[in-house]
Amino acid sequence: MEDVWYVPKLGLNLFSIGKATEKGFNFTANAAGCTFRKNGCVKLSGVRNLNGVYELHMRVCIPEKPAYVHVSTANASLQLWHERLCHQNKRHVQQVLNNHGIKVHAQEQFCTGC
Repeated sequence: MEDVWYVPKLGLNLFSIGKATEKGFNFTANAAGCTFRKNGCVKLSGVRNLNGVYELHMRVCIPEKPAYVHVSTANASLQLWHERLCHQNKRHVQQVLNNHGIKVHAQEQFCTGC
């Protein structure tokens, strides 16, 4: 697969079946495992674990030159980051952001989603 994000320190990486099918892969699954085929050839397979989650057998191809991404917003508010991080506790969000050197405007806002 091309144009995918791999985050080594994430612990678990999610794989989108929808994106794979958009790229021409056919997905099949049963109680034992799953396969992704393209042009009739198996390109990726996995087994179903005890929790019902498919664990894919993948080999990570690390590029010769790593990609660096820097995202910045002029008016990043604590509320915006709270929403981006799935509505986690705002104190926790602010602590995580501070640990990564990201400064936010910490004015209190009521979150209608929470």
